[in-house]
Amino acid sequence: DQELIILSDVDGDGTAEWLRYALVVPTALEGGRLERSVAEPSGTPARYDPATAVTGVLARGIRNGTRPIFSYFGPDAARDPNREPLPTPSRLSDTRHIRIELLINLDPPVTATTTVVSAATIRNLREGN
Repeated sequence: DQELIILSDVDGDGTAEWLRYALVVPTALEGGRLERSVAEPSGTPARYDPATAVTGVLARGIRNGTRPIFSYFGPDAARDPNREPLPTPSRLSDTRHIRIELLINLDPPVTATTTVVSAATIRNLREGN
């Protein structure tokens, strides 16, 4: 619910990199931060060592608490936006659509929380593939 790991060619070099998106919560006061780590492959077949990953911060002040930032949906998600997320046991085999929702507030006593929502369909797992 708070971490997503995928392989994708993010730098356009024709080889997939290992990507980890994760919510890191150092303190409740500070809120969490969404980090992206990228590891290049080595060897044949390709191996990915998370210890060599370069990590950067994508967002700060995440206030999701125990609410998931990543939700996983089956092939009907695009046609039915009110559909419930997939249960944990079927996520690996049935996910076709991933939704991310961040509740962001950099200064809770002073400002309101902003909700940021985005989604993606896994290209090589679209319906019919």
